[in-house]
Amino acid sequence: TREISRNLYPSNIEKIGLGRSIAALMEAVQANTQLECSFEISEEVEILTIAVKTQLFRILQESVNNTIKHSNASGLKITIQEEQSQYTLVYQDNGSGFKIKKGQQGIGLLSIQERANIIGASIDFDDKQEKGFKFTLKFRINNS
Repeated sequence: TREISRNLYPSNIEKIGLGRSIAALMEAVQANTQLECSFEISEEVEILTIAVKTQLFRILQESVNNTIKHSNASGLKITIQEEQSQYTLVYQDNGSGFKIKKGQQGIGLLSIQERANIIGASIDFDDKQEKGFKFTLKFRINNS
């Protein structure tokens, strides 16, 4: 997992874009694990700043790492949609899931939360599912 992450530095985001960087990450994960990966990324993500794209990519790297290490999942899906300058990122896997206890989040979830805060995003961890892990991240872009 770490090797996959290290091989996909933000410089790739600048060169090939966020959508293709996520595609490369998913292809690498699928080739090196038993996970079936799918994604649907709006072309509108490419108008985001490199700073926002980098934070989103790092959030996804951490999420994928958590799925690989802890979930026993067989699949994961990433969706990023844009509607009227509001972006919604949904990450979900079909693993064992877990309950998030206030004040007892691990470093991975804290990192995801902090990166969401940096870009002014709200994040909702859906731990009410019987199985799997899911979060929804929402943010608006400033065109000023």
